[in-house]
Amino acid sequence: MATVYAFLTFATFPIPDVISAIDPTKGLKLTMIVYYFLWVWGLNHDTDLQELVYATAPAEGKLRPSDKGVIVLIILVSLSLVWAIGSERRFAAILTMFIAVNVFAWRWLLAAIGPAIVESKEIYRTAPQDFFSLERLDAFVEYISGHWQWLRFGAMGLVLLVLNAVVFFDNARVFLASTLTQLYPKISSGQFSAILPLGLFIVFTIIEEGWIWIMRIKTDLVIAVTSDLEEKYELRPRS
Repeated sequence: MATVYAFLTFATFPIPDVISAIDPTKGLKLTMIVYYFLWVWGLNHDTDLQELVYATAPAEGKLRPSDKGVIVLIILVSLSLVWAIGSERRFAAILTMFIAVNVFAWRWLLAAIGPAIVESKEIYRTAPQDFFSLERLDAFVEYISGHWQWLRFGAMGLVLLVLNAVVFFDNARVFLASTLTQLYPKISSGQFSAILPLGLFIVFTIIEEGWIWIMRIKTDLVIAVTSDLEEKYELRPRS
């Protein structure tokens, strides 16, 4: 019954009127606020998570000159992204650059924390053995460097490819808007064309932040469960 009610409500919802009332620029700014909030919140979450799973801090807990350089690079590109909101083409180009920097920073992070991960595993495996901590560390390693990260970046890159095609090539924008109108005739191609950049950025945000937050929650659950079990039981590997 809930599904039927949702379908009937959606079917009678004045979607064309709502789309006509949307200001693409203001919508982009609002989505950017949500995107930045999730991004910064996620970085803080990941920092706290690393403090929980490591037995020894990377680089003895000190920032190296290369670390500071990457941080400055991320800040500059982030500020550029805010500045670019006023232009669709500028925004699409800077967003693509922003994600390229994110991929670079992610690979740099893996290289920076690699020695701490290896050393922490050795500490947890030697006497006194701490297999609960080892499981928490393995869960974090899967989160931070698992194959799913490449799938996520690939999906993000596909959306960015479409976004850049839409804003830089009028024929691509007309074609996509017309295709969407054929799929949903209640909305004109002109309405679709006006909100395409905003819609694609919303899809991009859902893929980037939605996917990684699902993995963060999964990792948090592993850490919470192993921490609770650690208070009651001892863990040993099968012989």
